[in-house]
Amino acid sequence: MVVKPAILLGNGFSRGFNEGMFSYSSLLATAEFTERIQRVFKLLDTSDFEAVMAQLETTASLLDAYQHGPSVEEALSVDVGRIRAGLIEAVGKHNPPDRYAVTEQQYDNAGAFLAKFREIYTVNYDTLLYWVHMARLNTQIYKDGFGSSKVLWGYNDQNVHYLHGALHMFYEDGELHKIRSDGASIINEVQARIEDGEYPLYVAEGTPRQKARFIKKDPYLRECLLSLRKNSRPLTIYGFNFNESDAHIVDAIAESPTRELVVTFHRLAGKAQRDRVKDRARRLHERMEDSQGCRVALEFCAADELFNWG
Repeated sequence: MVVKPAILLGNGFSRGFNEGMFSYSSLLATAEFTERIQRVFKLLDTSDFEAVMAQLETTASLLDAYQHGPSVEEALSVDVGRIRAGLIEAVGKHNPPDRYAVTEQQYDNAGAFLAKFREIYTVNYDTLLYWVHMARLNTQIYKDGFGSSKVLWGYNDQNVHYLHGALHMFYEDGELHKIRSDGASIINEVQARIEDGEYPLYVAEGTPRQKARFIKKDPYLRECLLSLRKNSRPLTIYGFNFNESDAHIVDAIAESPTRELVVTFHRLAGKAQRDRVKDRARRLHERMEDSQGCRVALEFCAADELFNWG
């Protein structure tokens, strides 16, 4: 019996659709930050929101250790919160305006690719996976844990998992709901809610420990991460950069019983970037073999050899 594999989608899945929409540099260009925050990004020479938040959190901790006055620590905390909010605001602005921005051919390509997998995990906030799910995947087989709108617990056959939340998920009266896809209105509603100060469920803390703490407190996110940790199917890791801020994801995979890994790299990325992804994947692979006490298969391949939006 052939076991259908699982897949973890990283930012490369969305950037493959449109590099200009989902790269950190383009998100930063859209974010409405104070001059001070903009200066911090320039000083750190990065467009990575989470890396900047992590640096500010570390600075605040050091200042606390040196018993520095509270005013600077408060300013750092305010800026961390602003960057966290700015990230999801920028993703909302850069998300395709409606599901018709994806062509029928792109839906066909993405649907055919994702249908090869039985479990789908993503760390992306955008609505691309949601739209492909609704347009091309059999919703009787692929389930995201929601009923008509609100999340349904005890959904043992959930197999589409938004590990870091998503633009279309909001809490209402203590219950997690998703905005249903019906043309352009989903993004209009998301942006209207954000403008009113109502933010979706999303994980964007600066450090892996903070992310894990946030996930542990939320039932939906906790169940999604637990599913990844329990996954025994062969796992394809697509477009995932193994950033330090996602160490909690790597930890979950390392603790899982899966014995087959396929890791993609971006063919056009610089050699240093490709080598970094491969090196961190090998370290994950070693942890898995040490944990399981047996051989775990590891294969690398170029992302576009597996999937291309077209």
